Amino acid sequence: MKSLIKKLTGQKGLGLVEVLVALGIVGSGMVIITQVSLRTIKQARKNELQDVANQLAVEALDFMKMPADITMGSGDIPGYFKLDFDPVQIVKGEDNEISNCYRTGDYYVDLGYEGYVVCQQIYLEESSLGSDRYDFQVKVVWETVGGEFEEITVSGHRVGAIK
Repeated sequence: MKSLIKKLTGQKGLGLVEVLVALGIVGSGMVIITQVSLRTIKQARKNELQDVANQLAVEALDFMKMPADITMGSGDIPGYFKLDFDPVQIVKGEDNEISNCYRTGDYYVDLGYEGYVVCQQIYLEESSLGSDRYDFQVKVVWETVGGEFEEITVSGHRVGAIK
């Protein structure tokens, strides 16, 4: 036992400076890893919101191009409308183009999920190509992770009556 104590007392251990440098390096690495992880999570959420917006735009585009006659709730053409899902129909909205989206707005789409603020608007006008032909634009606006608004717009042409 005495020989072990003699061997240990002659050894030099880590000093305070070495321990602090090591902790500083480990701490810096953890901060960098945390920042990268947070950016990845934010980008994943942003991509998820954009996928939802794209899906709403495609659904409205498909509805407007379907071969059957479309029955509208009310409203004059040209005008701004919203695709209502229960029952599926287009209904008249406010007479202005949306640039941002609020839960209380005419064009808000309730997806049933907390955290999604998405609005959808369809601008419909008669085409110059003849009767029962219409041009339309589907615009989807959503609130991003940072609180800004992004939008996509797709255009289409419809052949078929709108009542």
